[in-house]
Amino acid sequence: MDRSYKNNLSGKPHSRLLSILPVLTGYNGRFTGDLETIRRNLIHHDKRRIRTVSHLEVYVLALEDRRFFSHRGTHFRSLFREILKSLLRRPHGGASTIDMQFVRTCTNLRERTIRRKIYEIFLSRLLQREADKLTILQSYLEIAYFGSGLKGAAEASELLFSTKPRSLKCGKAADVAALLLRPVPQHRSQSWENHL
Repeated sequence: MDRSYKNNLSGKPHSRLLSILPVLTGYNGRFTGDLETIRRNLIHHDKRRIRTVSHLEVYVLALEDRRFFSHRGTHFRSLFREILKSLLRRPHGGASTIDMQFVRTCTNLRERTIRRKIYEIFLSRLLQREADKLTILQSYLEIAYFGSGLKGAAEASELLFSTKPRSLKCGKAADVAALLLRPVPQHRSQSWENHL
């Protein structure tokens, strides 16, 4: 690997493993484009302004990633737990952090393979060098899938409650956050309404 390839990630030197991981996972041809897509989807904030967490963001953290502020893109204990469940042929899911979900949504990689998961972990770790946690959370909510034709929290809260995500009160914020777990189907049914 040449030195410019290793340093184009964020201007910081990286270990040899980080520089060859895209090659090992087979995503080397996509790496630069995927990293640029992730950067393009990050929200840019005025660093002088104090930011607070909204009701919606609190509910999303409670439902999707309770340890969001304490890990660096990957929660390995959850990952190993889900691998063990898979090996024991028990129902599994829930190993992806919000950082990993943001990366998956940006890159649009959906295949269910170990190499895709390793690549996703790799990019989510790099994401920590690009942005702070609150920026990652808010950027994820801008592009997350909330259901049929609903991309982002703004569209979901506007459709359901005719308001902006930051203006949602507790109950309504919980309803919008729940859409991440149970997105709006193309044709709404009574059973979907009951689960929400």
